[in-house]
Amino acid sequence: MSQVLTRSSDYNSKAMYKRAMGGSLDDLNSLTKIDSGDPQYNSQIGRVLDILLYRMNRSIQSPTTPIELFSLSTAYCCCLMNLQPSEDEIPDSLSKGFTRMWPAIWKIFGSTLVPSVTRHTLNAEGCRFANSLVVGVCRVLGLDNITMLQMITTPGFSSVVLEIWSMEVEHPDYQPRHDEDGSSMSAFLDRVLIFINNQDKDMLERFLAPTNGDMKSLASTALKHHHHSFYQTRPDWDCVIWNTHIITVLSGIHDPLRHAFLAQHSISAITKLLATLAAETPLSATASLKGKVISYSLWNLIQSIDTTDGVTWVIQALEAKLMLALIRCERWLPFFHDDPEDFFYPFLKKVLPNYSAYRSVLCVIDKYLGKIQQLGLDAGKSQDTPLWKVWNCFVELVESRIELLRLTPGGLLRAHERCQNAAVSLINFRSLESTI
Repeated sequence: MSQVLTRSSDYNSKAMYKRAMGGSLDDLNSLTKIDSGDPQYNSQIGRVLDILLYRMNRSIQSPTTPIELFSLSTAYCCCLMNLQPSEDEIPDSLSKGFTRMWPAIWKIFGSTLVPSVTRHTLNAEGCRFANSLVVGVCRVLGLDNITMLQMITTPGFSSVVLEIWSMEVEHPDYQPRHDEDGSSMSAFLDRVLIFINNQDKDMLERFLAPTNGDMKSLASTALKHHHHSFYQTRPDWDCVIWNTHIITVLSGIHDPLRHAFLAQHSISAITKLLATLAAETPLSATASLKGKVISYSLWNLIQSIDTTDGVTWVIQALEAKLMLALIRCERWLPFFHDDPEDFFYPFLKKVLPNYSAYRSVLCVIDKYLGKIQQLGLDAGKSQDTPLWKVWNCFVELVESRIELLRLTPGGLLRAHERCQNAAVSLINFRSLESTI
């Protein structure tokens, strides 16, 4: 009986392959829904990809109407997205298939989907749909590093990625809807930047070449994505993570971009988001995602401050309620991504203590220490926990410096002064440093 069933299954599979080769999109779609954990996966996937590649090439070469080509392209993209493996690792057979198919996929993109988005040949709904197909396919193919390299070195590809990414915020009607998770180009661009950051950093210059050195516009687009993904009616937490990470990676590996971000008040934007999230109570449904956003935000801030003359940026962060955010992060510590010793505690152990030696910074710290005490946020300071131990040491240092500053000519400032102010030289820094 089992042999009969096996023969029947083989016959049905052969018939399905034949129909798919002949143009049946339903059969082709069914064939691509193959489980990467199936023992027969490697023996089947090659044949499936051969049929898909054959059908794509036929569609490109055969005369057809724009509507028919769009419909076929949609079907092929759905088939490609079906090929996403159930695990993170890409099977070797699928990797080879992706690299073999990429030239045809790029032609499919260029023939109908990309023009539909960038040339506004469809209404907003159609453009949004076409955009989601391009992003979806790129995300699947980009899981394979070999294919990713092939994609980002394809002439014209980075132009398409950056143009669509910009359009998503410049044309609100084209922005992905709340229920279209992962359909923003940010999802793929984040993966691109992770790949570039782990490879040749000169590759970033080549990838960004279509911007013609316009770092201001690129930074503006990234910050608009960051703002939109968080402040929309129902935040897309994955998208917030991607956009925060994009800003962090770009500003970390490219000096002109870091300066462009800083000039457009990225410190304030990141810190305000951080302070808003830290003030919330962790809920099981979103705590992990929000904890990741908080972690990446702290990484971004500490990186920006550590790689520049950070007095101005420290003051911006403090005025955006950084200290309130730090003390409220106590309940978020279990949900942090990576070790808080790397990106959280340095603010209280090194960054703020060191910059409090500047009169302009110290006065702002003093202001927010008062607010923290008024709000009762330091009620747990008697607890014997790592956070409160570090906090109490920080407060002790700051209070000693404030007391010393009160004795100097001019006393505490009523308003900010730049760190280059001559009054700074009146502080006895040796006495201050001895209190650390």
